[in-house]
Amino acid sequence: VIFTKRVGMTHGMLSAAGLPQDQVLPPAMAALLDKQVQAMLPILAKGTHHILDDMDGKSDEIADELFAEMDVNKDGKVDRTEFIEGFQAAMNKTLDFKKLIAAVHDKVGKA
Repeated sequence: VIFTKRVGMTHGMLSAAGLPQDQVLPPAMAALLDKQVQAMLPILAKGTHHILDDMDGKSDEIADELFAEMDVNKDGKVDRTEFIEGFQAAMNKTLDFKKLIAAVHDKVGKA
């Protein structure tokens, strides 16, 4: 088992994926890794919860930024084509996931 069954990566799955035997973690190391990950989950959840609450308080601002990014011709409307072609890029620009991850890291560090 490379991680645990909880993570869903069994040795059989890894073998089926063509990973060499020497890339599979020993059971004791996999158990230790699982224990450490499980201990971190409540802390990460708390940090993430704070960030999501903050985002919820800024939902109108975020929506305005998304709209402005997608409204390519600046006619005050987002048509179907603008939405389809621009939504992903607007999300990536408006919701900078690197910043969100850094913010969660900061919150977790202060917990």
